[in-house]
Amino acid sequence: CELRGAVNEALLAVPELLREAFLLRHHHGYTYDEIAGITGAGESAVKMRVHRAREMLRALLGDDDVTDAAH
Repeated sequence: CELRGAVNEALLAVPELLREAFLLRHHHGYTYDEIAGITGAGESAVKMRVHRAREMLRALLGDDDVTDAAH
């Protein structure tokens, strides 16, 4: 799928810490609390990482593609 390829390419442009949090939240379905436990970061840091990853992906792909890809 063309969208999947674009999303995968955009994800590679996102810094690793942000990408990890984003994927744990939106691909694997973990809660922020669970991600904090997995990564050792605080819950507020995890929320910020996911938010920043989303913002970067929106900038790279466009708003509609990020919403579609996250679900």
